Amino acid sequence: METASYLTPEALEMAEGHGPHRGRPCPALDLARMPALRRGAILTLAFTITLPLFAGVTYDQTVRRGSFDGALPLQSRVPSLDPPVFDIPVTMYAPPLESARPETFKIVLQGDRLVRIGKDDSTIFDLQARTITIVRPKRHLYSIETMDEAQKRVSALFRRWNSWPAPQYTAAIQKTGQTRQIEGQTAEEYRLIAISVSRRRVGGSSIYWIVPKSPSDELAAFQARWSRECGLAFPGMPITSLRGDTSAFGVMARAASTLPGYPVLYIVESRPLPGSERLEEKLPKAMVPADLTYIRVSETAFSGFVDGAVDPLVFAVPAGYKRTKSLRYMPD
Repeated sequence: METASYLTPEALEMAEGHGPHRGRPCPALDLARMPALRRGAILTLAFTITLPLFAGVTYDQTVRRGSFDGALPLQSRVPSLDPPVFDIPVTMYAPPLESARPETFKIVLQGDRLVRIGKDDSTIFDLQARTITIVRPKRHLYSIETMDEAQKRVSALFRRWNSWPAPQYTAAIQKTGQTRQIEGQTAEEYRLIAISVSRRRVGGSSIYWIVPKSPSDELAAFQARWSRECGLAFPGMPITSLRGDTSAFGVMARAASTLPGYPVLYIVESRPLPGSERLEEKLPKAMVPADLTYIRVSETAFSGFVDGAVDPLVFAVPAGYKRTKSLRYMPD
């Protein structure tokens, strides 16, 4: 089929006299009559203006949380941790995670902005404006704070936690040699262990499945810029440690940051606080929280990466919402 731009002058006149635009201006024929250079410039300009406004990436985050009785692992700690031993079998994670109700998030990224959309809240991160906006649709509320304000507040909270008396930990990394296919790539399994320096006991552990390449070039570029310009943990990822943080989570976060590649699935477990088993023995049962000696475990998976058009409205606060100071950002 011939397009209008390839018609002869005679054919153009015939088409104008007999087509649906008979007696009225015909945009397609007017475009066809334009000089080729001008016509090409208009089409190129339209393409250039439109495409960058919509290019982005969308993906899913699924989180499952559970817990299991920590008495058995606490009693069966391996006395010698040289080399370190991952002391909780992976099979112990399965029952609590399989019965957990998953939390799902949709993450949309475009240019300088990323939004993480959950069931109750949406959190919008803007690297250019250096702001974090939390939107709560059910209550028609939103809050805005700068990234510097959020980082200062979160750092102060972690410093306060770390000021409490607690054992110092060191981290060990194990590459297990196990592989599996995730998001079209071969993922390798790494295990991280936090070991108490004085008592030589495991204080926490994590499992990471790492793929060699980011599932999205746009995501990789955004993450690189985030690490340069923002001191907070990347949305959906574990917390980043403060300098000099020797807590169990601090040393594991620092070790995780050295893993090669991109984590598409990870499991983090938190152990009971040191001495909690003795507290349970001494205090009346009614005074001890039911899950004090339980090991909490969470699994986070990223999937469904799609490069393509995104709706810019997902980064905007809907009209009519009221601004509040009661919503504050806190990393996972």
